[in-house]
Order: sequence, then structure tokens, then C-alpha cells
Amino acid sequence: MNMLPPFPKFKMPVFKPFPRMDPNEIRNHVAGPNEKFSAVSTSSHTFSSNNNGKITAGGGISTIVNDGKKVKESVLVYGD
Repeated sequence: MNMLPPFPKFKMPVFKPFPRMDPNEIRNHVAGPNEKFSAVSTSSHTFSSNNNGKITAGGGISTIVNDGKKVKESVLVYGD
């Protein structure tokens, strides 16, 4: 015996895809009058090598955040 009422059917809304933005577009965009803008770009990379038994590895992460008024960039590098 089910004590709970049936869950109502839910139709997920369909959103149009956003156009891709180049990180430089995110970095350089300044919001105009009556425009709300915010964007984030994140990229990462890793590397590893074995040169005659000497193993090196590392990578990095770069982030650009633009709130329409100011841009903040951060970079984290790790490894050898």
C-alpha cells in the first residue's frame, strides 16, 4: 500500500544553447547601459615526461571572471 500521493509530472524546460565565447572576448567585454553580463572561462593543462628515468610532471589552471564591470584573472601552476 502506497501512503504517498503520486508525484506530479514535471516537464523540463528546453533552453537554447549559449554561443561560445573566446576567453579574450570574456576578458575584454564591458557591459553597456542596461546590460547584465557575467562570464567565466576556465582552462587547465597537465604534462608528464620520463627522460632517461627522470620523471617530471605538473600542470596549471587559468581562470577569467568578468562580472560586467571588472575582470579577475588567476593562474595556478604546479609541479616540476
